[in-house]
Amino acid sequence: DALELGFALYAANPRLDVPGPLDRETALHAPESILPIVAADRPHRETEVLRLTLEAGWQQADTALRAALGLQQTRDDFRQLRANGTSASDSDDLHLLLEARHHIAAHEVRGGFAIAAGNRHLTRRANINGSDGPVFADLRLYANHLTFWCEDSIRLHDTLTLQGGLSASCYERRARPATGAPPATPSGSVDAALLAPRIQLTWTPTRALALFAGWSRAFEPPTFDDLLPRTGRPPNLGLAFNPLEAQRASTTEIGIRGGTETLRYEVTFYHAHWRDELLRLADATGTPLGTRNAGPTTHRGIESALRWRLLQAHQTLDLILTHTWSEATFDADPVFGDNHLAGLPRHAGSAELQFADRQGPFAALAAAWIGGTTWADHANRLGYDGHLIINARCGWRDPRGWTLYAEVTNLFDEAYIASTAGVLDIARNPAATTIFLPGSPRRWQVGLEWRW
Repeated sequence: DALELGFALYAANPRLDVPGPLDRETALHAPESILPIVAADRPHRETEVLRLTLEAGWQQADTALRAALGLQQTRDDFRQLRANGTSASDSDDLHLLLEARHHIAAHEVRGGFAIAAGNRHLTRRANINGSDGPVFADLRLYANHLTFWCEDSIRLHDTLTLQGGLSASCYERRARPATGAPPATPSGSVDAALLAPRIQLTWTPTRALALFAGWSRAFEPPTFDDLLPRTGRPPNLGLAFNPLEAQRASTTEIGIRGGTETLRYEVTFYHAHWRDELLRLADATGTPLGTRNAGPTTHRGIESALRWRLLQAHQTLDLILTHTWSEATFDADPVFGDNHLAGLPRHAGSAELQFADRQGPFAALAAAWIGGTTWADHANRLGYDGHLIINARCGWRDPRGWTLYAEVTNLFDEAYIASTAGVLDIARNPAATTIFLPGSPRRWQVGLEWRW
């Protein structure tokens, strides 16, 4: 009775015709347009993913153990714009996690470690009018990540809890030419060992109210796309190795949460100082220019969520609201001063009304929005406005584990800009800058699920 085992098998084969990039006005008013250069290059992506996950949990008295093992194989073929060529890769990845939790008097101690390791064979070719050209890079890529952590939660008083923890991580990213690779294929490696402490104090004066304050430090290592920027002009392309530092952030947050069975809420204020933030840049056609470590930057914001049960009976009706206001700026940068970082919207939120009946029918109507100006360049010369899209879902759940559903996204077929194909340093000619990717039009999906 104390042991629980589980497994999951996931397989997918998405095939995507890549839209855009377009200039801002075309992306909004003629999103199905295709620029001549894009039509000639025919951007297209096909991916095959197979993942197996095994998990075991054991719990008895005050002790709990959990172990998980994940294995994944991926094949990815991506025909990009001519300026970036094509890429074909095969990768194998392994993830292992072990953790333990134990209650000792007023303490709840948790600790464990996680290992992630992978290798990838990457071949890059020139894109010659939508067909594979000569190979300009043939690489073997290796990534390893090891993390240990320990956390403790102690009840200082009936209403006061202190939580703290420390994780120690080591990572490595290594690239070397494959056998028979072109002479110009680059090689290099980056690695680091970093500590990430965190602490949080929570005061719970009543069952319906909790106030908390905390501080934490986190980091994120660069990816291989960051480390291996494309060089040269078509068809004479190449790759270079670009050593980068991991981006790091120290975050202070305070907040309030609580509620009743009918109404639950949470509001969090955060302020973070970033060092060596990874800025992924593109030129005016969306072609990647590589990644750079920024100088000091500051991120701040407010995250809020509310769940209100309007009807509690044989049938339920819930209203769920979320909203995030965020701001990210340079700190007296020599070039951009205190400008806003490109690619980050000011406001993002959602509202969803969910209905469910114990006998089977369910339905949901949701609105998702982006508000304010999202800048496309760090000089803040070119940006795009937010949008509001409506989604709907309905279906029937059978007690024997069957679920039949139908859903539509972007119900009113709203034209909007989903994102940019990278961000710019400076938009030299805003009206002619072609980096905008149009949002998805109305889409329908019908599905059948079975759980046993």
